[in-house]
Amino acid sequence: MATEQSQGRGSWFQLPSFLDPQEMLAAVPEAAYFSFQDQGGQSPTQRRFFQSQFQNVFNKFLGGLGQQWREGQTSENTFTDFLGNYNFGQQFGQLPPSMRGATTSRFAPSARFLNF
Repeated sequence: MATEQSQGRGSWFQLPSFLDPQEMLAAVPEAAYFSFQDQGGQSPTQRRFFQSQFQNVFNKFLGGLGQQWREGQTSENTFTDFLGNYNFGQQFGQLPPSMRGATTSRFAPSARFLNF
């Protein structure tokens, strides 16, 4: 039975009302990254790859910002903008077949030797 105290809780996590969702995505890069999870692919292997690549993708973003600053340029791009242009499928496609979950054993079975 719900008590008066528990009825006021709509969900297990609520953002403070003073936070703008765009500010939240900028303040918590993990939230921005995982909001693009649908671009990571549908297969279990693609989803695992996407989930494990946050730090690599964020480092590429920071590296690009650092390069622009070093060249004296300023950038208005946010991490969310960077993710919108990032090609997760291409990154996954560049993996060796064994890391993508593809095996060639169906097409080229291992040789077996029979010794008499």
